[in-house]
Amino acid sequence: MGKIKLNQSYWNRRYENNQTGWDIGKISPAIELWFNKQEKKDLKILIPGSGYGHEVAYAHKMGFYNTFYLDLSPLAAKHFRENHPQIPEENILIGDFFSLKKNNFFDVIIEQTFFCALSLSSRSLYVNKTHELLNESGILIGLLFNITFDGDEPPYGGDSKLYKKLFEDKYHFIEMDISTNSIPPRQGSELWVEMKKKN
Repeated sequence: MGKIKLNQSYWNRRYENNQTGWDIGKISPAIELWFNKQEKKDLKILIPGSGYGHEVAYAHKMGFYNTFYLDLSPLAAKHFRENHPQIPEENILIGDFFSLKKNNFFDVIIEQTFFCALSLSSRSLYVNKTHELLNESGILIGLLFNITFDGDEPPYGGDSKLYKKLFEDKYHFIEMDISTNSIPPRQGSELWVEMKKKN
């Protein structure tokens, strides 16, 4: 079997075939808790690989109107638009995360099953791109898998040791611990991470 191309066609096909095992049907509880603790509603937030967009929808519902949806799959974005017509068109971005321009500075990038969907060779590019897109005091928060998977297709896992080595040049670690708010099937296999951009 040849190497899988994780491109737009691949992800559209996954949505067409309902092969969306990463989607839990609602906002991740750990990210919901993070939103509930935030007092600054004007934060500019990016959620790459938004998929069906549960996190984006929750953010807007809670008054974080500067939250942006981004996904490579037009099918996923169409589903999101149809289910959340109240969210302005300009907050819905369709395209490649790595092609976003760095003048789109964000205060927060939220990680939720995007990193694990990238090829292993793209991980350092992800670290560099998140760093580039964040403003000077920007933070990267969210969930990373604390488990390895055997398979040729995503998800791809890892552990805290690997992530620390990967992110340490570009980020200060605020927190990287086993998530206490994972959904039951992922209990113990997710890390809650908060990292601040190094300048």
